Amino acid sequence: MGAGVEMSKDDIAFKCNFSYINDSNDIVERRRVDRHFDWGIPLCDALNNMKIPGFDEYLVACEYATEHRCGLKVTGKGLSSQISGTDPLKDNKKLLVKI
Repeated sequence: MGAGVEMSKDDIAFKCNFSYINDSNDIVERRRVDRHFDWGIPLCDALNNMKIPGFDEYLVACEYATEHRCGLKVTGKGLSSQISGTDPLKDNKKLLVKI
């Protein structure tokens, strides 16, 4: 909500950081991109109003906040607040994945 994302009762939202991840090993090399990250607005624009592949009933809204931060909202019926994060809380650690 701090990024200006409007919420309703069927929404879930996340505070997100743009980060650097090594796709070959899922290591989060840097949890935050540079403060002068100039791709933030175009990346948010690309995510905004996106439907999640395979889950067309859900819609993504993304709002750029500042520097390396954005707010991301998913709208759709049946979403749960029972979610967990993927942030390893330190650089050069594996992305957290719950099964």
